[in-house]
Amino acid sequence: METVNAYYKALDQGAFDAIPFTADFRFKGPMFSFNGPDEFRTALKEMMPMYDRIEPRQTFSNDSQVCVIYDFVTKTPMGTVPMAEWFTLRDNQIAAIELFFDATEFRKIMS
Repeated sequence: METVNAYYKALDQGAFDAIPFTADFRFKGPMFSFNGPDEFRTALKEMMPMYDRIEPRQTFSNDSQVCVIYDFVTKTPMGTVPMAEWFTLRDNQIAAIELFFDATEFRKIMS
């Protein structure tokens, strides 16, 4: 859990280089997929103008797997979007994230 908490703290602070990713990190979501931490860090930076905060609802963990269910609060007219992130951890680093949410409103804003 400490690694996942560090991820969210870095996100809130815009300290993307502080996020502990493995060299072979992978991200998969309903709109984008990334291979490697650099691609994902760039995507996080591009998302920041719409980002306000994350309001956690529930966290589940089991050894190297952590699932966080939260409300993604935006600075846009779409407001709050429920999301879930499933983390795979290795050696106190994030090896993979799979993100789940209804991307309908995001697609409207990004088109």
